Amino acid sequence: MPKNTETKTKTGTKTGTKKAPSSSSVTKTAGTKTGTKKAPSSSSVTKTAGTKKAPSSSSVTKTAPSSSSVTKTATKKAPSSSSVTKTAPSSSSATSSPSTAKNAAGSGSPSAQKKTPKDTTGERHHFAAEVGRLLDLVARSLYSNRDIFLRELVSNASDACERLRWESLTRPELIGDNETLSIEVTADKNTLTVRDNGIGMNRDELIANLGEIARSGTERFLAGIGGKNGAAQNLPEMIGRFGVGFYSALMVADEIVVRTTRAGETQGWLWRSAGGDFYELKPLDAAHSRGTSVTLTLRDDAREYLESARLERVARDWCDHIAFPLHVEGRRVNQDGALWRRPKSELSEARYTEFYRHISHSLDEPWYRFHFTAEGRISFTALLYVPTLRPFDLYDPDRGVHLKLYVRRVFIAETGHGLLPPWLRFIRGVVDSEDLELNISREMLQRDPAAARLREALVKRTLQELETKAEKDADGFADFWKVFGPVMKEGIYEDDGFAARILGLARFSSTAATDGALVSLDDYCARMSEGQEAIWYLTGEDLSQMSRNPRLEGLAARGEEVLLLTDAIDEFWPSLAGSYSGVPFRSVSLAASGETAPETPREVGDDVGALVKALEAKLGGEVKSVRVGEGLRDSAVCLGMLPGDMDFNLERLLRLNGKLEVPPLRILEINPDHDLVRGLASRLSSGGEDEEFGRLAVDLLELARLREYGAPSDPALFADRFARLLSLTFHKN
Repeated sequence: MPKNTETKTKTGTKTGTKKAPSSSSVTKTAGTKTGTKKAPSSSSVTKTAGTKKAPSSSSVTKTAPSSSSVTKTATKKAPSSSSVTKTAPSSSSATSSPSTAKNAAGSGSPSAQKKTPKDTTGERHHFAAEVGRLLDLVARSLYSNRDIFLRELVSNASDACERLRWESLTRPELIGDNETLSIEVTADKNTLTVRDNGIGMNRDELIANLGEIARSGTERFLAGIGGKNGAAQNLPEMIGRFGVGFYSALMVADEIVVRTTRAGETQGWLWRSAGGDFYELKPLDAAHSRGTSVTLTLRDDAREYLESARLERVARDWCDHIAFPLHVEGRRVNQDGALWRRPKSELSEARYTEFYRHISHSLDEPWYRFHFTAEGRISFTALLYVPTLRPFDLYDPDRGVHLKLYVRRVFIAETGHGLLPPWLRFIRGVVDSEDLELNISREMLQRDPAAARLREALVKRTLQELETKAEKDADGFADFWKVFGPVMKEGIYEDDGFAARILGLARFSSTAATDGALVSLDDYCARMSEGQEAIWYLTGEDLSQMSRNPRLEGLAARGEEVLLLTDAIDEFWPSLAGSYSGVPFRSVSLAASGETAPETPREVGDDVGALVKALEAKLGGEVKSVRVGEGLRDSAVCLGMLPGDMDFNLERLLRLNGKLEVPPLRILEINPDHDLVRGLASRLSSGGEDEEFGRLAVDLLELARLREYGAPSDPALFADRFARLLSLTFHKN
């Protein structure tokens, strides 16, 4: 009678998480903040004033089907004594799990029909669970990439070799003279065979390991030697842990035939199944050397796997770092084990660089690398690289992380695992975990605490390495920041616990820096003048124009430094970070006129007061108001704003992208000590508010707009007015 089916439900819900403004697109909407914040990206900047519209909370819930939906009811009505009685399977068909059967990911197309084994002269067994529908589910639903079947079978073979190596430590006679453990993949007509000279299986192990789905012999082996809960030390690195991967072969095969001989025994056995409710088991007549061969009779739509080039490509993609030699049609296709698991002393700089180029598909030299093994709450090995040049997809809107994840040297995924946050997406390399459990689909990680601990450990180690590099090589780190700083600043916006450390690493242009040098926030705070209460910053696009911004003149007179921020993400993170080391961030654009002025206030005559009132009257709805600019020293005019108004740089970005329907009104600030303003005030006193004064008032406003936005509101009209002013100059002469 089949065993009761367990029903497991896993629910993962992620709600209200900020998605960082990616450096590739910047979107901002005016009004109110709602829910989560979706960040902009620095390559395509589309902003809508004021409001950050949050994406709806994502909720991911997966519920396993109830046992009734997967298997037939275990209890059947007993037949009466007069009814025909079928012979039950013998107790020897009670099952365990495949010693090397494993998880796999993906789904492929199954065989349209289930076939009965061709030769029924051997023992005919029911599977130990009602597996007709389950095998169909394996082939139809669990796998999204048919190539994975080869990874599963090769990983099983690797486990068999590893298990033999382990057992031979105490029983050397098991390995005998055949000490070179290896795996071979061969194709012949319509069959594909994966063979190893590992531990092999006897009759009872075949029934236990292949007679029931989803119980792993590897798991039993580890548990048997005390390794399941980490009790034993120096355990063999077994790959298979779940017990389904073997049956992924049904994606491409009409029939599976296993021939195997257990190490230390002479009798070989044959196991055959076409994926139905029965499998055949019988002794092998001919001698079969130690190990296991799995032969697949390929389906018509899977004949591509008979081609040597196709097989080699699949083997290299999925099995490149199996610990034992892997040969496809006689050619060695994998490397000598996993490079990242070798001692650093054995690896040259050239070998490290070669591996970086192999995994990153780049031709540049790595700017920095760190190779380490972690043990404790979670055990893993990582070899991570920081590129010198930007990866071509760095500003892709998906913000995907390309980090190869292995579990016990078996490749699982390169993207979608979430082991690094998007703001570290420039990192390339490999991570090989000993602790991660795998979902029924190998392409998806379980949402378990081990994955979260691994992510945290990787992020902390990466930041630690960058901090060390910044301390030892300031110039080199500044070059790194110019390339990848805009991406890392997304992490300040997301603020998943690392914002303070990212701010410590951040580098900025500054009014106090020369020759393009960058400064840190620690440098800035150390240079703050006495009585300075804020970290001043100005956002914009062009450093040369920003350094001549009229609003900097008053702060320069006070000896206060201003950070010049030119990345699109800089519009967002300062308000969210709030402060650094207790000192608040303060935008020069948002500061009131008096906040950036020298301590000694200006004395303004009555003629300037009259000019302010006259300009307000003439300009009407073109400005909010006119006022004396306390911070102006060299410039005649500039535009000002009130707290809560749209920032000038944001307005400029929206203008460039055609997203600004109604330009906001600004304050016109005038410098009463400038010759232009004094001349206009004098003309007003002598000639009154005539038609010419009105034209000059508009010209003054257009001059301020030209300084702020790089263009007047109406270039053609401004050109005509400028020509008129020039002609007046010549007329006077």
